[in-house]
Amino acid sequence: MRRWKFCSILALALGVGVLGCGGGATSTISVTISPTTASVITNTTQTFTSFVTGTTDQAVTWTVTCPTGVTAPACGTIDTNGVYTAPKTVPTVTTNGSTVITPTATIKGAAHADSTKTASATVTIISGISISINPTTATVGTLETFNFAAAVSNPGCNQSADSQCLAVTWSVPTATGNTNGTITDNGIANGIDSAIYTAPTPAPNPSAVTITATSVKDTSVTATTSVTIVTAAPPTVTSVSPNVAARGSLFQDVYITGTNFISTNKVYVNNTQISGVTPIDSLPNVSIDSSSLIRVRIPDTLLATPPPSGILQVSVSQQTGSQQNCSPLALCQVVVSAVRPVIVGPSPSNIQECITCSL
Repeated sequence: MRRWKFCSILALALGVGVLGCGGGATSTISVTISPTTASVITNTTQTFTSFVTGTTDQAVTWTVTCPTGVTAPACGTIDTNGVYTAPKTVPTVTTNGSTVITPTATIKGAAHADSTKTASATVTIISGISISINPTTATVGTLETFNFAAAVSNPGCNQSADSQCLAVTWSVPTATGNTNGTITDNGIANGIDSAIYTAPTPAPNPSAVTITATSVKDTSVTATTSVTIVTAAPPTVTSVSPNVAARGSLFQDVYITGTNFISTNKVYVNNTQISGVTPIDSLPNVSIDSSSLIRVRIPDTLLATPPPSGILQVSVSQQTGSQQNCSPLALCQVVVSAVRPVIVGPSPSNIQECITCSL
């Protein structure tokens, strides 16, 4: 009997020791989350996965914590499977009339077996908006104007519901005396937001001015272009090449050499200004390649019905100046001649007859 009592007391003591005396054993459970960082476009999803060690219970409880000043669910939601859904718009906080984008939220997973064991991930909510400006650089004479165009890619845009989802705000750096020029928004047409830049006078120092286009729907997204301001001066034209073109051609590219060529120059062929974009390959009909070289594409309309002389006279002008020609004029002339097609021979010279071909 005494022996039995002793064994019982010993077993009870051991049991208390296993359970822990005055505190308890430390849990060996740990949690990891993947991915630990993610950028998620508004109104789309991102799946987070968890791995729990130290227990067979792999379940976790998912939560989203919004940045300071943002109330849930304005920074998104997460379901029991770890699928995070971003909000429809990037969260913002307005303080004293100033609105600041606060796109970062925290995803936390707590182990079901021990809720004190957690892991977290950072999610950045983005609009998915991007902007490209055309052209990326330009050279403009003092007091001249130049058109810029911004194409906005916005995966959440529905122009019928939100006319401003492809809009940008144009700006130039503020300077005393308007020495950086001004830019005026023309609005959106065919999904493109265009603007007219007006150069100052005199040319600023330094001469390069940065123009910025900022998305109306996500002010953290911008694109820039650089415009160089020079003192407006008439261009000089020295030659064109080639000097011949075939009558009836779809087009003829001609290269003009000279000096003082800038982005605002105009090119004429027989007093007709050449502009626009060719439908064949979507290239501009006039390209100012450098201050000494211009490429002009003579269209088929001029090549189909040239004047009786067969001569096309090429000239260049300032934006508001008179046309400048070569001296002598012949150096700026393109002769349009009728070229008869010549048959050299067929190829291939023979074709094998197919008797048992299957359709």
